[in-house]
Amino acid sequence: MSVRFMSMLAGAVMIAGCASVGQDFNMSDVDAFKPGVTTLSDAKEKLGKPYSESVDTFGRKTVIWVSSQAGLTKVRSKGVSIIFDRNEKMQSVVHKSSTEAN
Repeated sequence: MSVRFMSMLAGAVMIAGCASVGQDFNMSDVDAFKPGVTTLSDAKEKLGKPYSESVDTFGRKTVIWVSSQAGLTKVRSKGVSIIFDRNEKMQSVVHKSSTEAN
């Protein structure tokens, strides 16, 4: 997920007033995930319901979590994309971002 998309999402939420998108999650949980060990189920337990899931022709899943909160004075946005193999074991974190603006 691009920084531009995350910024647009945060901006849209801010225009709507105080709002949130997605379930908040802790990036330190993502940092603790281990390739070949962490399962998709483990990730969902820690990060909540994914924003999206897609499967490629090899059975690998790319799963994206997004969280955005906006108030009158602060906007916070997080996103992470993780690839899992066909057995739902983590292969790698392919994208991770976190922004905060006042």
